[in-house]
Amino acid sequence: ILGFIALCYFMGKELLNKKGLEKSGWLGILFYLGLYSAVQPFYVDSSLLILFIFLIMGGEELIKFSSQNIYWKVVKVSLAVGFLITAYYQYNLMTLANKTRHDIVGKGSYRKTWNLFMDTPSFLDKPGVFLEISNQMRLPFTPAGARFKSLQRPFSSFMVNEYSEVIKEWEHRPRSLENYSMWLLRRKKLDDALIYLDKILVRSDQVTKAYYNKAHVYILKKNYPMAKKQLLKVKELNPNFKNIDKTLSRFK
Repeated sequence: ILGFIALCYFMGKELLNKKGLEKSGWLGILFYLGLYSAVQPFYVDSSLLILFIFLIMGGEELIKFSSQNIYWKVVKVSLAVGFLITAYYQYNLMTLANKTRHDIVGKGSYRKTWNLFMDTPSFLDKPGVFLEISNQMRLPFTPAGARFKSLQRPFSSFMVNEYSEVIKEWEHRPRSLENYSMWLLRRKKLDDALIYLDKILVRSDQVTKAYYNKAHVYILKKNYPMAKKQLLKVKELNPNFKNIDKTLSRFK
């Protein structure tokens, strides 16, 4: 968020100094950056491309070399090339992630593509990528995706078996832990789901969604006193939590 704000600030300053077509061009870049903020972290990190533009276009024209600016120009071009290489690797990783999903749907065997994804140096927010893949793979579990019901088992199997490897180094991210716990729940691995939900609460005992999800797990385990206890905690932390009163009324 801070990086996004910083880019908007510097681009705003740049816009104030531009006129005519130049201003239109910078407005286009700012608009593109705004679109990026709505879809990240799934797509290639456009902020790197924006920094590339700043490095190449900022200051004097690139073609005007002299003994006074040659070293700065070399540094600018080197950094720009580095950013472009990183952006390429990000795009490559996203291609592999999408191909993995297509392999599961098309032929069931995804191991070769997935191993290549995991072995590629991480230039991308892999837990963020997994969240996006997870959102797509939830479709067969919804009424709108009823015609894809046959994909429930391969999708849930993939998420449960592979997600744990991705988040081993990212267990400080509650969204990743919550997402993984929900896939464990879909596979009826209730005790494992509770373990990952508790990991969220160890870091912060104020996450209402984690208590709500724990209540759902305890309901499936038919441990209704513990389920009610979790729901009461949700009510305590957020009295306006969606449908909390209606859900609690079932335990009277």
